[in-house]
Amino acid sequence: MEAVGALKERVAVVTGAAGDLGRAIVLGLVEAGFFVSACDLSRQSLEVLQSELAEHGDRLEIVEMDVTDPKSVEAAASWIGREKRDVSVLINNAGVFEECSILLPGSAAVASRVVQVNLLGVFHCVSSFSSLMLRHRYGRVINVASAAAWHGFSSASAYAASKAGVIAATQAWARELGPFGISVVAVAPGIFHSRMQEEYFRRHPEEDKLIRSMIPVRRYGEPRELAELVVFLSTCRTDYLNGSVIPMEGGF
Repeated sequence: MEAVGALKERVAVVTGAAGDLGRAIVLGLVEAGFFVSACDLSRQSLEVLQSELAEHGDRLEIVEMDVTDPKSVEAAASWIGREKRDVSVLINNAGVFEECSILLPGSAAVASRVVQVNLLGVFHCVSSFSSLMLRHRYGRVINVASAAAWHGFSSASAYAASKAGVIAATQAWARELGPFGISVVAVAPGIFHSRMQEEYFRRHPEEDKLIRSMIPVRRYGEPRELAELVVFLSTCRTDYLNGSVIPMEGGF
């Protein structure tokens, strides 16, 4: 707890920042007093985000980064950590959802892309940014997994497997980094309103009503709700919440 007070400035890094969930997380962290380095693959999307959050411009910077490329991640970490800035929180939110039936040709190529982004991308980011946290022996790593890691979805085995891998890696990193004051946790969202979700139900309209009926609260999540959980995990002072996986799926 003493390390928190020693930080010059609370800096949070958010990957996949230009997406619907990422934008909500960035906004929540900025409003909580963090300086946020918003990272994404698309420079154009980042500039849109920067424009939308212009009133918070003094608390926000945008950084183009490809989580699948270790050199890109290392360069971003070097830039963000310049002048020994105190990076204290990493939110691994970047991810893709692509359907790939195991029965169709070409599924292996799709699966490889999904795993590269959703699992190896998290690995690259934790590797580079945790080294910045070692400077002051304090850090919070929050990995965005998915309820699909437990439930699976038809034609989405690669997605489910990649998110299950994130959970397993989270628990391994919690053991590895915990002794250095860096706690690692995962959140496992169910279905949240987003462009990705809307596109899926455009292709499978029959599943919308069925899935809603299986969620006890009878609705999908809102990005701001996930952001509230992420902000809590970023600001809570205990390091005893380590290796935990928190489902957020309405009781599904």
